[in-house]
Amino acid sequence: MRHFLPWVSLTALVMLPAAACSSDDDGAAPEPSGHIAIFLERDDASQPNPVRVTVQLTDAAGNPDLGKSITVEAEGGDAGSVVEDGEGLYSAVVVPAVAGGATGEVRIVATSGARRAEAWAVVLPQIDSTWGQPERVPGLVNTDGTEDSPEVSPDGNWLIVSTYSPVDLQCCLAGAALPGCSGEPRAVSNPACSASLGPYAGPERPDMLGASRIRSATEIDHTAPRVGITTAGDAVPPTAAYGFRRQEDGSFGDPFVIGLDMDGFTYAPFGFSFVGTPTQAEPPEPQRAALLFSFLPLQAPQNYSDLFFVEATLGEKILLGSYSAPSGQPVTDDFLPLTLPLNPLEQHQSNPSFGGRQVWFDSEVAADEERDLFFATTAGTLPDTALAPTARVGVSAPGVAEYQPYFDAPSTRLFFSKNFNAVVSSHYEGGDPAKSASWSEVRTELSVGGLVGGVGAVSSIGEPSLARLDDGSEWLYFAYYVRRDGRYDGSIGRVRRRPE
Repeated sequence: MRHFLPWVSLTALVMLPAAACSSDDDGAAPEPSGHIAIFLERDDASQPNPVRVTVQLTDAAGNPDLGKSITVEAEGGDAGSVVEDGEGLYSAVVVPAVAGGATGEVRIVATSGARRAEAWAVVLPQIDSTWGQPERVPGLVNTDGTEDSPEVSPDGNWLIVSTYSPVDLQCCLAGAALPGCSGEPRAVSNPACSASLGPYAGPERPDMLGASRIRSATEIDHTAPRVGITTAGDAVPPTAAYGFRRQEDGSFGDPFVIGLDMDGFTYAPFGFSFVGTPTQAEPPEPQRAALLFSFLPLQAPQNYSDLFFVEATLGEKILLGSYSAPSGQPVTDDFLPLTLPLNPLEQHQSNPSFGGRQVWFDSEVAADEERDLFFATTAGTLPDTALAPTARVGVSAPGVAEYQPYFDAPSTRLFFSKNFNAVVSSHYEGGDPAKSASWSEVRTELSVGGLVGGVGAVSSIGEPSLARLDDGSEWLYFAYYVRRDGRYDGSIGRVRRRPE
């Protein structure tokens, strides 16, 4: 049988096919015999936190593979020597090549013969002792394109990335106003708006909405006839949401697109979240999920987003509806989601989640200092329920950018993003959620700190959600951006709760 470590974070367990190994054109690579897995843990003793790497080898029968030669290499860090610990376990310590208080990523590769596995450690200066070593989510989730706005299902079996684009959306939409970027914001002339860095077809991104507008790696057609844009004006690179299924090895694969049929128009539905755990079904029956999301309806006279509810089948292409523009103005040919009947305090409503008896949301599209957290209490079951008048969450402070709330009912903690540089939380103590006395002091879970980093640094972090797996482990998922040379790379990360 296989022996797994209960206290460390599984980032890869791979049985590589021959095609995954390097080979010469005239010969196949050797077939790996057995399995290899990497586990990461964080050492709190110093800054930056060293990464304790455990490599697990099993033979073809699943038994511990002893006495093997193991190589551990690190890009962005210094790897120490490998020690055999017994039971098929081998360990090494990787020290990130960043100064104390700085941020970054370390790519760690373990090799034993034809067997190879890799993991990405996310280096942060402030991590609550609750959590282990943050890592990049393995599998088909992360690419060189933009991945943003993740939500994991409560059981950890599904992951939605609400915003994906093959281009660098940060440099495209902000232009030279963002350090390290260039060009005019939202301009067709801005190279970032037309450079497809990430995939827009299978296996990583099947059925990509708007893929037909991508003419080459450096050229995109910035029209969207389905929404009435027939002449290029502002840049409108394709975007879509994608769902992923958790694989046996802990990675995520089986991607499926989620969105509206509107030529991959940039300003698509965003902020998807699960309403409870998806319904359990035995194969081949599909799993169904209730979802909340935000969207600015293109046919609406207002210029702010609303909140919507929809039920969908996971694991297959999800079209929420379609647009057309027969008279030049966009209209919905069909639109499946239902608008939540909110009585709002603010015009802007975005990033909804459901927890306890409340729908939690924010005003993210408002000015930074006006971004606050809100809730509306349900009287019954969504979507067929009345909602109490919207109230501001008591833990939401004036003059602070607070957004992307996620209420974790099992722990009665509200997790949210703060000031673009931290994931924080507050415990609900009971009583009226609109009163500050109902909440504990805010605790920082993950933070990039106060330093403005250069190339290779983690520039921002946010979008928390939690999952509890059948094995008893608990994971915090989040989005983060790394500043690359001339661009920003949005990625999805996760970190495992340490055992008590």
